[in-house]
Amino acid sequence: MMSKLSDNEILKFNVLLGKLIEGQANADEIALVDKMICENKDYASQYITFVSDCAFLETSAISTLNGTESPELIGDELLREYALEDIQSSWLSEQKEKAKESVVLDLSPVQRKPIQFINILRIGGAIAALIMVALILNLVQQITRSYESPVRPSVVAVVEEQLDAKWVVVNQSEIKVGTELVQGKLQLESGLAKIRFENGAEVFLQGPVSVELLSGQGMELFAGKMTAHVCEEAVGFSVYANDSKIVDLGTEFGITLNSQGQADVHIFDGKVALLPGGEQPSKKIELAQGNARSIDQNHNVSSIEINESAFVVPKEFDAMMKSQQGDEYCRWLAYSYQLRRDRSLVAYYTFEKDNDNPDLLINRAAETAGRMDGKLGSVISEDIKPQWVPGRWSEKTALKFSFEQQTMVQIAQDLALDIQGDITLAAWIYCSGKFDGGDILAYRSNQADISNYQFAYRVDVRAMGRTGGTFYDKIQYSFGGSELYYSQNTVNPESRWQLLVMTHDGREVRIYIDGQLFDSKLFAQNKLSPDSTLYIGTDNRDSDFDYFNGAIGEIAIFNRVLNAQQIMQMYEAGKTAE
Repeated sequence: MMSKLSDNEILKFNVLLGKLIEGQANADEIALVDKMICENKDYASQYITFVSDCAFLETSAISTLNGTESPELIGDELLREYALEDIQSSWLSEQKEKAKESVVLDLSPVQRKPIQFINILRIGGAIAALIMVALILNLVQQITRSYESPVRPSVVAVVEEQLDAKWVVVNQSEIKVGTELVQGKLQLESGLAKIRFENGAEVFLQGPVSVELLSGQGMELFAGKMTAHVCEEAVGFSVYANDSKIVDLGTEFGITLNSQGQADVHIFDGKVALLPGGEQPSKKIELAQGNARSIDQNHNVSSIEINESAFVVPKEFDAMMKSQQGDEYCRWLAYSYQLRRDRSLVAYYTFEKDNDNPDLLINRAAETAGRMDGKLGSVISEDIKPQWVPGRWSEKTALKFSFEQQTMVQIAQDLALDIQGDITLAAWIYCSGKFDGGDILAYRSNQADISNYQFAYRVDVRAMGRTGGTFYDKIQYSFGGSELYYSQNTVNPESRWQLLVMTHDGREVRIYIDGQLFDSKLFAQNKLSPDSTLYIGTDNRDSDFDYFNGAIGEIAIFNRVLNAQQIMQMYEAGKTAE
């Protein structure tokens, strides 16, 4: 195969090898030789030619000493004497013996070429010692023994973890945990995989996705979705997508690339530098946490809404892996991340304390994220609020409500809460006895004594001297009117976390406790009243009968009816060990 290197490039490369052999090459020159051989097959081929010619010369010279030299192999008396001078040195003899133990040059497939006398003369006196180049650079194992074979790609990353991963195998015989990944293309058909790059950057691939690993510091996304988590040591990690470049500045970000060539970049933490169209500093855009941009196929950039829930972020991936190992909290957390993506989920409160906003109850539903966060408070005083307490697991929090202090959470009016038709309300609560219970949530009109929909766990208020209420130890539900539905069956507080779910299809109400159907009844819906507010822990009426006493650890509101299997799945994911 004809080399693509010019005569000048070959000459410079051979001179560089000569400096290395003579011990005159500095660290940068040694690194340059290493890079040239590993990344360019033409330099690799020239390297093989160089070492092979020197080995051929040495063999010919030794034959001369033995009286079997063939003149046509040497080509010139001066060259013969020049080589013999080096071969007789004691240093070379010692080095050749060492080389035999670790390096074997396979010359059999190589078609012999005439010795390039001018190149050899340029490198100095140790001609026969060139056979030691492979030892010095430790590169013989990295390149092939034939001009036609490509240079073996470098290992740039490793598969650290994967979940239900199905790979389209191209360059690897098998991809599993621990597999070292070389430069080249990768295609994940389905499932999830976490790979760690040489510089420490972590990339989470979501199948189907197609990428190419370029080096230990970067990659290209051809199609699909990925998330990157970059530690301080790996700052500068780069991802190419549709000819644009995303450079990490110490961050966590997600990228999607669709079939139309549109790349969406979402910044979850830290900063990135965005270079639409590639290496164009004049177009450099810095993006900080909470921002997102879309780049179309013509490299036009526009702002978009950030959507973290569209990606499997590192926290979710970690939860999924630990869930496989039996961790209860991570089992729930992995389920919770998936639930947030449900497009019928109108509002979702996980009751996980946000340390930056401890007076807010954050809505985690993907469809309404950034809206409907609840404000903690009390009708008695602005200084009184529900208290953050340990939840179902030590890693999770909950809110403790008090009927005496009339604590509650208030969510401002939002049209998404005006649910007409199918509805599901779900709540994890902790009631320890007759003193616990009350209104769990109520979407109540501010202009009338009507609950658009309301869900409560009624207790025997007479046991604690509270006023109001006729029914006790019942599940109460109402929709679009003053008429209330109470369960026919009674409940008993059990001093443990319980899941209460209510579904209404406009015709029938069904109530579930811990995944099991508890009660059902035909119950018609009425039209909603406008100007309503969502309350948690009360229905915001004057009677202390309405304020919840106990702990609430999770609330979800859907604009569809969950079936029995889905409700059981919710319970199984969130239950605690007995």
